Amino acid sequence: MDVYLCPTYVSLRSIEVYSPKLFKLLEKRGVVLAPKQWEGTLADLPTDGPAIIRASSKMYCSVEELAKRATELGLFVFYDDAVLLESGKYDKASLTDEANAFLDRVAAM
Repeated sequence: MDVYLCPTYVSLRSIEVYSPKLFKLLEKRGVVLAPKQWEGTLADLPTDGPAIIRASSKMYCSVEELAKRATELGLFVFYDDAVLLESGKYDKASLTDEANAFLDRVAAM
């Protein structure tokens, strides 16, 4: 599964360190992450299938804009063990449920 990272210094190790709950869930589900660079713009979001996006404080779009566009594209967006909901709010409590629902949708494709 492609995981889009922004800015350039963010790595898979960053996900493991700052989002351990998500990282462990992905490992448990057998998800192999393929890091891709994301420039932090709406125009640079992947449109060719499901992907995971690691949000950033260095993005060139607002969190609300990202949430709306990611929902339209069927992307899963997170930051530091919190999922970005369609409302534009980050939520730690529903991270596992939202991640599992996303992965179930991807598996059904």
